[in-house]
Amino acid sequence: MENQDKVYQDKVFISEYRGWDIYFNTRDESFYAHSENFDREQTKKTYSSTKKFIDEFIKDNQNFNPVEARVHIVVQTLGTIYESSKIITLIGLRKDGTFLYQDKNGEKHQLSKHNERDYFIVNSENDFIFKELELLKLERNRIYELIREKELEVKKVTVEDIRKQLFG
Repeated sequence: MENQDKVYQDKVFISEYRGWDIYFNTRDESFYAHSENFDREQTKKTYSSTKKFIDEFIKDNQNFNPVEARVHIVVQTLGTIYESSKIITLIGLRKDGTFLYQDKNGEKHQLSKHNERDYFIVNSENDFIFKELELLKLERNRIYELIREKELEVKKVTVEDIRKQLFG
């Protein structure tokens, strides 16, 4: 979608500035800045104060503090039916409170505050539980396959088939 076509509720897209989208909120006549990259948003009364906020935010968060005096913290997720578990290393904390991490390929990213509750410190006491979970997931996959096979046996005449019979 083109930037000029972005309209969210009462917010009308104005411009993109340094990777942030700036909108004008017609309801309260304020400016709204949103950054997917920094996982952050802010509302200001004027366009110039919005741009100033963005400039200061970027300046303040270019540098970060190493986590616990350069001790890296390895954390992981459990994973879901759609996504495997993930192990990352927390390497720093920006001034805005966002953790930075390094993935298994050595690339640096920010950890969304929304995802913080999904990560926990790697603990070897969980190894047995993870092995049991892996067995249960294999069993789940086997059951899903049986369900799919059984669904293929269902004799059905679809609405599409009925339409073709009626209208050719």
